[in-house]
Amino acid sequence: LLSRFKGSQERSGLLVVYVCDERIRTEQQLTAALEYLKSHPVGEVDEEEFSRYSGVGVLVTPQQIHDQVSDLLEHHKSELMKLKYKFPVGKLMGEMRQRLRWADGKLVKEVIDQQLEALIGPRSQQSPQSNIQKSGCGGKSGAKAVVKEKKAGEEEESRSEKTAGELFGEAANFHKPGKNLLP
Repeated sequence: LLSRFKGSQERSGLLVVYVCDERIRTEQQLTAALEYLKSHPVGEVDEEEFSRYSGVGVLVTPQQIHDQVSDLLEHHKSELMKLKYKFPVGKLMGEMRQRLRWADGKLVKEVIDQQLEALIGPRSQQSPQSNIQKSGCGGKSGAKAVVKEKKAGEEEESRSEKTAGELFGEAANFHKPGKNLLP
């Protein structure tokens, strides 16, 4: 906790009291409290303003999360039905963060996943689609694409097989400080 805060002991003591008393309960509240204290480095801390800024006393219930997620999915229903699981879940998470700033992100993600599955259906275990263009008679372009795909896979495999010693050797090849001369 205090490793994230580089302020006075008085201010860090205030933060510790709020956390120990469970007035600050979530990571989002802690982050907001730290931001407030960093933005007000001198003078007395207005505890009322501090509490309001950091969401002290705000408790988001699972029912509130469930209701807001239902409303959000209803709002995006047409896009969700069209794109299914290709719809960017990060967009939904961002909108939920705006609606319920102090909600537990993990619980929000779980509720979104549950309701998406109920709305769209379970995620299918389809094999990933390749970017190979299939021609009607399996001509040369299809064969070239398969060869290119295999070569890319082999290169990726060979890159991942470097040992720790090889990686350390590459790191030792950095320039000396002040000797960054470009060709």
